[in-house]
Amino acid sequence: MVSAYASEQRLCLGQLATEEKSNEITAIPKLLDALMLEGATITIDAMGCQKDISKKIVAKQANYILQVKNNQKGLLAQIEKIFSLTPGTDVHQTQELDHGRVEQRTCTVVEELTLLDDDHGWPGLAILIRVEAQRTEKQSGKTTTSTLYYISSNNLHWMLDILSTEDANRKRKGYRCGKL
Repeated sequence: MVSAYASEQRLCLGQLATEEKSNEITAIPKLLDALMLEGATITIDAMGCQKDISKKIVAKQANYILQVKNNQKGLLAQIEKIFSLTPGTDVHQTQELDHGRVEQRTCTVVEELTLLDDDHGWPGLAILIRVEAQRTEKQSGKTTTSTLYYISSNNLHWMLDILSTEDANRKRKGYRCGKL
């Protein structure tokens, strides 16, 4: 199941079941077709980080924030290298105590894309985003770290902390509920 969720309104805009022996990659474009997206910012996890999906979003006059993982190995390697070579255009940090843990996030944005391959093929690509998170469990004192990367067609980098928090993306048995 793929869901479109308006995060600020806490409203599910639509859901579409994936076809048997299929996955989200085929369902996401169909759900996007059913929605009026002009002016919206669409966030999708790594499964939806596909050029065809980004083209559909831009064609509907919307923006995207797509998570980049190993399903886009070449792009991921380029992004990691760019972040190793530049301090970033903007950095935003948050710290919160919730769910029995302390979490600090550092969101770094790079607007300079000249180090990215010229033929990258991502329509409207404007910024690269890195979110580094450090979580410390209150009870055990155990600390874990993670680094997530995103590509975006807009400059709404300050929204990333709100839009991509893992706690807001609840997964239920048998279907996926949360952001598209």
